[in-house]
Amino acid sequence: MTTWRKNPLDQDESFKTTRKQLPADATIIMLADTTRLIQVIMEFAKDAFAAVPGFPGGGAFPELKAPKGKPAYFGVAIALKAEYATFDLFVPVTAVQQVRKMFAPLIDMDN
Repeated sequence: MTTWRKNPLDQDESFKTTRKQLPADATIIMLADTTRLIQVIMEFAKDAFAAVPGFPGGGAFPELKAPKGKPAYFGVAIALKAEYATFDLFVPVTAVQQVRKMFAPLIDMDN
């Protein structure tokens, strides 16, 4: 049995809250665990910068760790209509707080 069947997102309050903030008639909807997405992006950036010859630091970023606790989801929705298109972005405060905690080691590096 797959993991998502054991732990469905429709039971996650953070996921449900973010989904409710996005339009029901969207053509494309994306919800993501904010801290996991940032970890993936930072790993990609680290590898990309390390591959650039002579790049200062060689991609030496500290490892960013997600704060303990439940994930916070942000959401993006795009609705395509014949006359127009709309773009919605929802970022809950809990996601911003988690990102701030993740980046604290980078922010405090210069101090």
